[in-house]
Parts: sequence; structure tokens; C-alpha cells
Amino acid sequence: MSEITSWGMPMNDNTRNYALDLFRIIAMLMITALHVNWQHLDLLRPELPMPIAVCGYLIEYTCFAGVDCFAILSGFLLGGKVHEYDRKWLKNCLSFWLKMTFWSVVLYVAECCILRTVAEPDWCSMFIVPLNKYWWYISAYAGLLIFMPLLGKGIRACGKKELPALAGGMFLVFSILPVAGGSEGASALDNGYSVIWLAICFIYGGVLKEFMPQILRMKNIYPAAVVATVLSVILPCMFHLAGIYSGCVPDGRRFMSYLSPFCVLEAAGILILCHKIQIRKNATRRIVTFLSVNSLGIYLLQTYPFVWNNFVLQSGQPVYSAGCAAGKFIFVFAALNAAGIFANVIVEKLFIISRLKNLPEFVTHR
Repeated sequence: MSEITSWGMPMNDNTRNYALDLFRIIAMLMITALHVNWQHLDLLRPELPMPIAVCGYLIEYTCFAGVDCFAILSGFLLGGKVHEYDRKWLKNCLSFWLKMTFWSVVLYVAECCILRTVAEPDWCSMFIVPLNKYWWYISAYAGLLIFMPLLGKGIRACGKKELPALAGGMFLVFSILPVAGGSEGASALDNGYSVIWLAICFIYGGVLKEFMPQILRMKNIYPAAVVATVLSVILPCMFHLAGIYSGCVPDGRRFMSYLSPFCVLEAAGILILCHKIQIRKNATRRIVTFLSVNSLGIYLLQTYPFVWNNFVLQSGQPVYSAGCAAGKFIFVFAALNAAGIFANVIVEKLFIISRLKNLPEFVTHR
């Protein structure tokens, strides 16, 4: 991926930040677990046995912050770097669009080969892939790319006294108040499925980048981050279950939203904890790097309509026993991740062979 995306990382081992690689891997695993937990096994049904239902909601609230993690990572990596509407920015935007379009075409061709016959494709949608409905995060991220230099310039212009006030004000207005009031109407954030929300998380990431050295020097910061992360999962889960079993489902579901202050705090806590992990062995570094740079394929493959409708979504799920539910969860989770990584390796090779990778450079430097 291009350096402007939250997936791309410098490949120089001397400059690579393996903490951010881990953060990216964790975020993608969280998103996959989210899809397996709800869309595949539907472990959020109240009629399930209590132990299974509790585990289902714990998984859901543990993993719901995955999208916020990715958006915050974008700001952490690029908040102070991308600040000009120049050729480099245009090149990266073109690279992003071209890569996503290539993915769409490759997956469509693979679908045709599997089914032998398939409906006529919507070529218009296929070549405007960042605006395609089945990859909502890609659509929102394409919008974020337009605002990224403006946001980066704003982060750079704010002093260290202003940035905490900015982050605190956004946290109050866009997370605490909507959740407390039970509505997000005027903010147009659509529970986080929004360019605006990604932009807000991008700013959070830029602020965290600016203050991370001071944060990591704070006394007992890692135990505090563990406590904050655990509470960010446990508290909303308890509120949700209490709401369900008291008959107040709408109130109980308030925190199952990307806007939730608990999701934001959990994402920040995980980012801090990742910086605690030191990876010194070269073999482990290579594995982490490989998983990180191929993580995008996990999301793109499992949310492509053919895969989503035939392998992820399941209807009429039975009430599983605890052992059966656990075994099925582990199998599907592992299969989706492995298939996504394999697909990303193949698509990247095809992208290089096709020489399309050089097209944005050619267009922007004419």
C-alpha cells in the first residue's frame, strides 16, 4: 500500500515501528472476530445460554474498537506528515484508488471462475471502488484522503497547549454527549460509519503521536493502560447485558457504537500497550512485518459480497453448545484470516506484474 494509507509502513528495518505493526495486526484480528461473532455465529442472541451470551457480548465489546484503532493509526502515522495538496498527495490518492479497483476486478474474476457463471457486473461501481457500498471503510477512507492534508496542517499548527483541549472537546461532543443522550442526530456520524468520524479519530491519532513520548514516561502508565482497556470492555458489556435482561434493549445497546467513549479509550489503551512490547528477534520481526503488510487483504476478502454472503453471513443459526461454538469460532476466524493474507499476497504479486503500480507516478510527474 501507499504510504498515505493506514496500512502502509516504511520497509526499512532501521526505521520500522513494530509497535504500530502489532497495533495494526490486533485491529484487523478484532474486526475479523467481530464478523465471526455476530454475522457468522450470531452469539448476541438473548435466547442463548447465559455463559455463551456473556462470552458473545464480551467478544463484541472487546473487538468493537477495531475500526477506531485503524483510523487512530492513520493519524498517528500521518497526522504531522501529510499537510500539502501537492503531487505526492495526488499520487497517493491515485495509488489508493487504483489498488482498490484492482482488488475489485481480481475478486470479480475469481468469483466468475468459481461460479462459472455470474451476473453482469456493475462496471461503474467496480471502477469507483472507494465509493462502493460493500467496502464502507474504504469509501470513508477515500473521503478522509481528501481532508488529510487539511487535518495534518491543523494538527501541526496547534500548539501542545491547544491539542489536549481540541481532543477533549471532540471527545465530549462526539462521544460522551451522543452516548449519554442516546442520539447522534445533528453530528451526522452514523454510529461511526462516516468520513467525519474517521477524521475525528485521525486527529486523536495525531494528538497521541505528539504526546506519546511524554505519555510513555508517565509513572505506572502501562498498568493504567491495562486497567483502562479492560474497563473499556467490561463496563459497556455490563451495561448492555443489564439493559437486555431488564427489558431496556435500546439503552443497553448505546455503547455498541464506534462513537462510544469506551471504544476510543480502548483503542488508545491498546496503542500505548503495544509500545511496551519489544520485538528483538529477527524471525519474529519478519513474521510481524509480513502479517502487518498483508492485513488489508483480510478485510477486503471477507467483506467482498460473494465471500460475505456465502461464507461469513449465516442464517438460522442453531443454539450451539459452548464447546461447539468455541470450536466453530476458532475455525472460521483462522480460515478468514489465512484466506485474506493469502489473497493479499496474490493480488500484490499481480499488481506488480501488471506494472499498474507505476501508473500514479507516471501520471503525477508528467
